[in-house]
Amino acid sequence: MSIFGKLDAETVKSNPFHVDAGDYLGEITDADYKTNSDGERRLFIEYTITNDESSFKGSKVKEYLRLPPEDFTMEQFTMLPPDDQKKIREQMAKVKARLCGYSERNRGLGVDSSDLNDPAWSPKALMGIQVRFGVTNGTDGSYVNVKYVALQD
Repeated sequence: MSIFGKLDAETVKSNPFHVDAGDYLGEITDADYKTNSDGERRLFIEYTITNDESSFKGSKVKEYLRLPPEDFTMEQFTMLPPDDQKKIREQMAKVKARLCGYSERNRGLGVDSSDLNDPAWSPKALMGIQVRFGVTNGTDGSYVNVKYVALQD
C-alpha cells in the first residue's frame, strides 16, 4: 500500500488551495486593499464556494487585481511611455469591469462607477454579495484563477 493508501499519488494536487476548474455559486467573504511585497497596491477579493453539492463547498478562491498607486495623477499617467499607459489602462478596465460590469447584461458586482470616485468607498462593501463565478487552473495546477464573476440571479 502507498503513502496515500489506494489513491494514486499522481492525482493528488500539490496545491492545498486547489479548486477544480468550473462554475460555482459563492459569496464574497473578504475584500480589501492590500500591498504586495513589491509595494504594488491590489484590490483583494475572496470568494467562498457555497454549492451544497460541490466537494469544494467552503473552499476559498482569492483574486488580486492591480491598482495604480494611491496618489497617482493624470499628469503622471500622461508622462509614462505608451506601453506603460496601455498596461495601466488594461488593469483599470479589468477592475472596473469586475466591480461595475460593462453592459446591462454583465453588471459585474453591481458597484456604481461613480462610487469609485468617492475616497470613502471601501471594498468591504462587497462582502456578503452572492455571486456565480468561474475558476480556471494553471496547466500544472499550481494556481487558481477567477475567470468571471456575476451576481447571482
